Amino acid sequence: MTALLLFSCGLYGLLGVVLYRRLGALFAEEPEPQRWEPTVSVIIAIRNEAPHLGACLDSIAALDYPAEKLEVILIDDDSNDGSARLLQDFCRAHPRMCTLRLGHGEKSLPGKAGAAYAGIQQSSGEILFVTDADCRVPPGWIRHLLAAFTDEVGLVGGFTFLEYTPGGARFAALQALDWLYLLGIAAAAIRMNKPLSWMGNNMAFRRSAYLAVGGYPALGHSLIEDFALLDAISRTSRWRVRVTPAPEASVVSLPVATLPAFYRQRRRWALGVRQVRLFGKLLMGTSLVSRAGLLVALCCGHPAPWATLAALLVLLAGDFAICRKMARATGQGGLLRYFPAFELFYFTYGLCLPLLLPFDRRIRWKDQTYPAQQNRPVRA
Repeated sequence: MTALLLFSCGLYGLLGVVLYRRLGALFAEEPEPQRWEPTVSVIIAIRNEAPHLGACLDSIAALDYPAEKLEVILIDDDSNDGSARLLQDFCRAHPRMCTLRLGHGEKSLPGKAGAAYAGIQQSSGEILFVTDADCRVPPGWIRHLLAAFTDEVGLVGGFTFLEYTPGGARFAALQALDWLYLLGIAAAAIRMNKPLSWMGNNMAFRRSAYLAVGGYPALGHSLIEDFALLDAISRTSRWRVRVTPAPEASVVSLPVATLPAFYRQRRRWALGVRQVRLFGKLLMGTSLVSRAGLLVALCCGHPAPWATLAALLVLLAGDFAICRKMARATGQGGLLRYFPAFELFYFTYGLCLPLLLPFDRRIRWKDQTYPAQQNRPVRA
């Protein structure tokens, strides 16, 4: 057992060093000027988002991009909370923006992918931008994501930060640090040209890259369409994937309010990324084995306490290095005060989630529940 524990934690630490170095290289990149000014379509899928929709729409209205080259398509996915009226009022005030209403049963794909697909079908831009209705984008969002495109890049992601108040709710701060940590790993993997995933609420891709992989209908009935699209473009097309750490390309989103909502979110992610590439499986497997081994050693005792302590220190050092690099590089150093609580939080859900997945195969998105392998909603 000692050998397995030291090997797994040692491998985890080694992978952490590799990721940390690539993350450092990403933040050391010189900012690039915007090379072009193509036509752009912003696609936002909306379902029952009335409480925070106004802030999102105001940020979209403030985008710094030529009006004649920008279209915004807001897809109302059968909302019943007043979102439809907000969208209609917004589009009346901004005639260049339009709303598309999807009634019950009118989507050809499940979840957010079905709404986004309908919006893309109506769009005409050369570059497609996607974000969520609970996000706020900065004025320079479009220009700074465009600056990261080169001739060989087909998809660019920007950072997404969770809103939290220093000294406020600890659960929000834990989620904010958790997102930073996961973003750091994903960004480093993309910098290694081994894309694992990215947040679909801050992403831009060429229409030609989207069509090259067949679009959402060809990606299967994934309920994490951002991962499916990134994975297809990076694996099966000639296009590369890139991430930009530019603050002007970063968006702000909202944390979930409750533990059950957090569990549903992470379960959906976990069920969706089963096809992650080998590097991702190695990273997740090593993390799981290391944490499980440490739990057993700490709870049941270990004949070599020094081995448990050494393994624990390696694991904590690897996680802290990623969190510290991300927090300081993005101006969120205050989140590091939550690292001990975050580590316990991450340790707990990282072990529990894989154990629960085999017994809970349904995915809940908004107020709809889907079987993990089917494309039609079922009753919760």
